Amino acid sequence: MAANAIPEEPEGGKDKETVDFKDMLKNGRYYLIPSFFYLLRQLKKAKRDFSIVFRTFGTDLPALVSEFNA
Repeated sequence: MAANAIPEEPEGGKDKETVDFKDMLKNGRYYLIPSFFYLLRQLKKAKRDFSIVFRTFGTDLPALVSEFNA
């Protein structure tokens, strides 16, 4: 999936978060898909309470957590 596949804001403008996501994903290799970050942004904007649980089947959890925290 290309880094330019990050969903745009409904208004069509690029905010700082969108630019940061593109910078983070520019190498084309990542654990979390861009739509996941879009979902988180929408939940925060709607002031919804939510929890995130990461479950992996290997040793990739540290890399995933590092990417999420970035």
